[in-house]
Amino acid sequence: MQDEEKKESSSVRELLAILRTLDHINVSSQLQTLEWTTLWWLTDNANVEKMIAKGSGKLRITRVVLE
Repeated sequence: MQDEEKKESSSVRELLAILRTLDHINVSSQLQTLEWTTLWWLTDNANVEKMIAKGSGKLRITRVVLE
């Protein structure tokens, strides 16, 4: 974790974890469009779900969601 990320909220850090996981799956060629239809991410953080569904008023968060 980078020093900048330590200052972020737990919601943003979890959102970054999701992004990095998806990036890793994609780069390692484990993500095959025809084989994968659903990816479950279990969290107790309702904010992450809201950020993914609606974005955020904070530009940085919306950029991460769009990635």
